Amino acid sequence: MKCVSLGSRKNLCINPKVRNLSSLNRINDKCLDMNEGKKTKCRYLCNENEEFKDVILSDIYDIEELASLGIRHENCPYYGSRSASKMAQIITLPYNLLIQKSSREALGLDLKDSIIIFDEAHNIIDTITNTYSFMLDSNMIDRAISDINEYLGKYGKRLKGKNIMYIQQIIVILKAFQDYYINFKKEYIGKKSYLSTINEFLIKLNIDHINLLKVKKYLETSKLPQKKINDKYNNIVEGNEELSRHVSPLMVVENFIFTLSNQDKDGRILIYEENKAIVFKYLLLNPSSSFKSIVEEARTVVLAGGTLEPISDFIEQLFPYLNREKEIVHYSYDHVIDSSSLLTMIVEKGPLGSPFIFNYENRNNQKMLKELGQLILNVINVIPDGIVVFFPSYHYLNEVWEFWNNNNCLKQIGNKKRIFKEPRNSKLVEKTLNDYSQEINNNNSKGALLLCVVGGKMSEGINFSDKLGRGVIVIGLPFANKESYELKEKMKYLDNQ
Repeated sequence: MKCVSLGSRKNLCINPKVRNLSSLNRINDKCLDMNEGKKTKCRYLCNENEEFKDVILSDIYDIEELASLGIRHENCPYYGSRSASKMAQIITLPYNLLIQKSSREALGLDLKDSIIIFDEAHNIIDTITNTYSFMLDSNMIDRAISDINEYLGKYGKRLKGKNIMYIQQIIVILKAFQDYYINFKKEYIGKKSYLSTINEFLIKLNIDHINLLKVKKYLETSKLPQKKINDKYNNIVEGNEELSRHVSPLMVVENFIFTLSNQDKDGRILIYEENKAIVFKYLLLNPSSSFKSIVEEARTVVLAGGTLEPISDFIEQLFPYLNREKEIVHYSYDHVIDSSSLLTMIVEKGPLGSPFIFNYENRNNQKMLKELGQLILNVINVIPDGIVVFFPSYHYLNEVWEFWNNNNCLKQIGNKKRIFKEPRNSKLVEKTLNDYSQEINNNNSKGALLLCVVGGKMSEGINFSDKLGRGVIVIGLPFANKESYELKEKMKYLDNQ
């Protein structure tokens, strides 16, 4: 069986000029820029050959091994693995590359009669929702109008009447968005945000007479969004790591237009002001609508994970159209740890009786934070080797770290076990884990304490086995914000199903 792993440029790029850049957007932009240039073309891509594909398929390599393989053979593992995937029987890849239809098409992934396994599948609903939720702001709309008018001014006389008709329709849509956000500033002054159904939004835009599916198809076939990226936008991108030079304002508009053609019940439009710009955000409420094509094409879809119960939530949100008795099979297995080796406790109070209430209003209570530090000191005296502590967020971890540091608590803990802290920079995660593991396995060590974040880089896919995780402490409960518009609308949607 031929197997290949696919990953991002951030993980697979071996060109030092590219891989050392600060963000994924910067890495993607630099790679694409080099590949488009004749003089600056990446030497690792120039060396790409059929022999390297055979090397990739000759054995099973993970992402790190693929990168090392590319360095040894002086060939690009990012593009090499993509070429090799066309000949592979087993492909491992990140969720988003499979879930997003455009990414599947770009990779040439044919799902027909395939067996698809989603590992750590508790993330799948959030991944689908995030993948198909799009944002468009007033600055991007203004730039798109400028781009398309400039394009029309330059090439209008050469274009056929049908092309001009569609371009004029796009301008009408963009102008409608522009009028909407100008009126929003006046009409909803003092309001933080406004929520709308798709149909209500289209009526307010006054573009319900335009066939959005035809406009979307024109944008796809004409490649218009890729044709015009002006220098002014490039200058803006240079100062913003959230943006990419290779994703033009018209590409963002194209994605948002696509969402407006979805069924009314499947999503909502949230409009709000942020950094002096008006933001239009499409919220996907029904993940099954975007997941259905994968289920219908594949022979079998397997959701695997250790935290999938209650499974009814996944069935209702991902497979509502399937026959539960005939088309869905559910298996559940016992935990690998024997019950005699596991002790679970809920600690409501600190050693001196202060209640542990980690809600927003109380989470910086100094008395509580002192007792939290004392509790961890007490636990360290009892549990050997490695202890992993999870905080609700990076921000809160940093706040507690600073408080403990100022109150000598961090020093007291450090005298018992060496302290490690999860870095925000993903490039430093592996080094932190290696250092943590080495400290624990050092015969002269008292063990180590690893402070992590729920939903962070160390909370999933890492096996804290044996000495690495003799104890696990979760501080507070990482509940979603109950005042969030997204959560409220999602709850309403599920209640009505």
